[in-house]
Amino acid sequence: MSARIRVFFSLLLTPLLLIQMGCETPFNLQITAGQSQVTVNPDQQVCNPFGGGSSAGRNHGLKAKLSYAPSNATVHPQVLGDFLTMGTPVNVDLFFNDVFVPTRPFDSGFLTQAGNVLTTPNGDTLYEWFRIDFESNVVLGSSDPVGKYQFALMSDDGSLLKIKEFGQYNILVNNDRTTSSSLKCASRSVEMNASTMVPIQLGYFQGPRYHIALAVLWRQVPANLSPADEALFMVDQACDTYGNGQFFDSTQNPPAPSSVWNGMMSRGWKVLKSENYLLPGTTVNPCDAPIGI
Repeated sequence: MSARIRVFFSLLLTPLLLIQMGCETPFNLQITAGQSQVTVNPDQQVCNPFGGGSSAGRNHGLKAKLSYAPSNATVHPQVLGDFLTMGTPVNVDLFFNDVFVPTRPFDSGFLTQAGNVLTTPNGDTLYEWFRIDFESNVVLGSSDPVGKYQFALMSDDGSLLKIKEFGQYNILVNNDRTTSSSLKCASRSVEMNASTMVPIQLGYFQGPRYHIALAVLWRQVPANLSPADEALFMVDQACDTYGNGQFFDSTQNPPAPSSVWNGMMSRGWKVLKSENYLLPGTTVNPCDAPIGI
């Protein structure tokens, strides 16, 4: 077995990021997507770093980019926007089948398809002070009824969900802050039918180590409510609540849902599945393809 080595890779005009190597030098692999071929470098792709459900197919899931801020900085990011001036982009593409991370410890970092752990130039594994920017399109799944939907975000730390409307992205759910696991709910609904495809941008940042949580949820709004009654419906009793054990018991493996979480499920809340995320354009999810070395 070869000795562990470090190699540098970088984005143009951005600082370098190290990959802690666990195997031989990576190679390029071609996989077929439909009638086209996609060149894959296993060291530039990370699949489901927080775990995740099974994929609904190569066209489903979310694509994301990663950036990080120094762990030893005097001042740390407190909202997503702070990473624009304090963050360093990482030259990897992240792919997720879905977004459901129950509150739990996170100490494994980001593992590339080639089996290498991403580290900073100082050799630090990315456990904390990182930002992930997801993109996808939300669609109804095979068993989701047509109608209005309310969205929500549960996260530790901050998260922000934007949807594209009339040619621009607007904030739908704002949970952008340094916090323990907290739930924020949209104050307005989104109309969904069988042909609706809602482009989304989801931002998430992890503050201090080690706990992590992120979930995108929705529930159907009852039909034919008056505006006043719909406004009342949108105020769920779990919205704006927070706490490390509020939604899941992270001391158990896997994390055990709390009575608050189970109550939400009984009131119609659901975590969006892989089939609810349609990748933009010609992007394909490589995480179903076996890539080895």
